[in-house]
Amino acid sequence: METGAGGGSHRLQIVFQTGFAAFAWRTGVTQFTTRLATTRNHDVSDRLDGVTTTFATQTQSFGVTEFDDMNRRKKIMREDATRWSYGYNSKGEVTAGIREKSAAPHTPVPGWSHWYRFDEIGNRLTATLNGRVSTYTPNALNRYH
Repeated sequence: METGAGGGSHRLQIVFQTGFAAFAWRTGVTQFTTRLATTRNHDVSDRLDGVTTTFATQTQSFGVTEFDDMNRRKKIMREDATRWSYGYNSKGEVTAGIREKSAAPHTPVPGWSHWYRFDEIGNRLTATLNGRVSTYTPNALNRYH
């Protein structure tokens, strides 16, 4: 099924393929030439397991290579041969996101290490990016100031 919207020289086209667990969003179509295309793939459990985006001649993609027991993404492989590893606490909050070199596992890519700490009700207390710590202090209404 194809759906198009817009007028003049621009339109949005959404393409769904019957019988497949993937669909594409195409935006910025000019004179019927696709400028941006995104394809999302889902596994048999309907979990997002890959995205490919193409703009002009550049393509970016990732594929989930590992899920944890709670169906959360644990590792994602990128098109540049790096991967993201994620950590979670017992409440499901993301506590770490680290981009690693695939050729040297557990070796972070400089500039891409994120760590988070939360209190017992889920307020973020700290965010650490490459060793630089930001502190969050919620008030009695759980608002940050």
